[in-house]
Order: sequence, then C-alpha cells, then structure tokens
Amino acid sequence: MYRGSPKAGSYQRAVDLLIEQKRYDEARELAVQGLANTDPSYAGLVHRLQDSLSMIAAKCKDHSVAASVAAADRFSLIPKCHPSASY
Repeated sequence: MYRGSPKAGSYQRAVDLLIEQKRYDEARELAVQGLANTDPSYAGLVHRLQDSLSMIAAKCKDHSVAASVAAADRFSLIPKCHPSASY
C-alpha cells in the first residue's frame, strides 16, 4: 500500500501516481481513504477523487461502479427543496 499521501495530505497526487503505475487496487483504496478523510466543504477535491474512482472502475471494467459514481455526482447537482419554501 502507498503510504506517502496521508502525511503529505495529497491523496489525489498519490492516486494519480498509482493509476499511472497501473496499481489500480491500491489507487482505489487510497481514493476511498481520501474521500473518507477529506472535508466535504472541499468539493473540488472530493469531485476529483470521485472522478478517479470512476476512471479506475472503468479501466477495471467495473462499469457498475463507474455508473454509480457518475450518478451520485449528477444527483448531487439537483437542488434540494428548502423546508420553508412556499410553492
């Protein structure tokens, strides 16, 4: 397992390096760890890690995961109804 990113705080760079080296299982594991440890307010970082998971899944021919990541991304763009909104 790649151990450099948690200390450096750069999950995405480590995931990119592992993908480049075709170490997809390790890249997937690190991307999941990065998502778990990244504050959701950093939407750009979260989105890039989700994109990496989707790309890894596609390369490994796990199209259901790639589709799930894409769908989750699209559904997060749907505005939520505000409880006090009057229609």
